[in-house]
Amino acid sequence: MIVKETSKIFAGVCGLYCGNCPIFRARRDGHVEFLEFLANTIGVDEVSCDGCRSENCWSGDCYFKKCARERGVDFCSECPDYPCPQLLEFSEMASHRRVILENLEKIREVGWRRWIEEEDRKWRCPFCGSKVSFYNVKCPSCGAKLERV
Repeated sequence: MIVKETSKIFAGVCGLYCGNCPIFRARRDGHVEFLEFLANTIGVDEVSCDGCRSENCWSGDCYFKKCARERGVDFCSECPDYPCPQLLEFSEMASHRRVILENLEKIREVGWRRWIEEEDRKWRCPFCGSKVSFYNVKCPSCGAKLERV
């Protein structure tokens, strides 16, 4: 069963949106060669992900998922220690993570359902409507150049 990408399973505890993750997109869209390339690059047998809140999360037992579970919160922004040093450091480790604090504030402001619906619309090719990942410079479906990434 394919879960709609506006499901909460695609809203990372840390504020990442799974729908624009290159690993998630490759698995969801059937780009096996890319997943094999990633696995070989990082030296593992397989790279696969069905969303941050799924059992098949590529990072395994994510620090933020575990911390949120222990503290009884749904998102890092609900924690009394938000933003913690770990979240701040995580947000600075890769360009696609720089948005997590902004995303968490948006989730706090409008709720996760509205935020994830907005993210779903935002991460589509403006020409064909296909989903794209954070690092796509052109649409993998129609080949159109993407301006925002």
